[in-house]
Amino acid sequence: MRAGSGGSGRLQKQHTPLPMFPVYSEKILKKRATKIVWCPTSDLAAILYHDNTIALCRDGTSPVWDMPSPDESAVTALAWDPNGHEFVIGSESGLVTRVDATCYKPKSSTCWQSPGQSSITSLAWVKFSKREEYGANQYGFDPSVFDFDNHLPPLSMEPPDQPAPLIPNAKQVKPPLPDPPRALKMEHTLLLIGDSSGHVYLW
Repeated sequence: MRAGSGGSGRLQKQHTPLPMFPVYSEKILKKRATKIVWCPTSDLAAILYHDNTIALCRDGTSPVWDMPSPDESAVTALAWDPNGHEFVIGSESGLVTRVDATCYKPKSSTCWQSPGQSSITSLAWVKFSKREEYGANQYGFDPSVFDFDNHLPPLSMEPPDQPAPLIPNAKQVKPPLPDPPRALKMEHTLLLIGDSSGHVYLW
């Protein structure tokens, strides 16, 4: 703490500067990078260069492969899948493209197109878990009211009896058991897409 200037006697808090990140290594890239996004699970990085090419790099700088913009328009956003297996590219044309990061060469596919072809301004790919039990919130609304699986009785796994055979003394055969219902995944990923028109889409 120190006294303020001008003899006012007011005390001002003296801020301590935050420590800087240590530099472990340094490498000069061959081209100027405009965006860099780091993989959340491995040492991979997706780098966007000023000439609109995207490179997948090991250790942040060692190139694995590179690819041009999927639709030749300017790339405006990048985001990694929380599982680290792929990333998405947002373009000025409103296109969102998925890129497989587990292949030794670029493998991409279109996953979404902005309805008004507005430019993609931001991408965020997050992981969330479905809660097993819901309770009414502070406004008295229970979000599980529309979850019919929680209210309907479970399906019987006992196959129904065949109708009585028309031929006397014919052997009655039961059909095979149906496949058991699949358990819902409790963990999901959600891609949030923002565009230049001010819309946010969930995918």
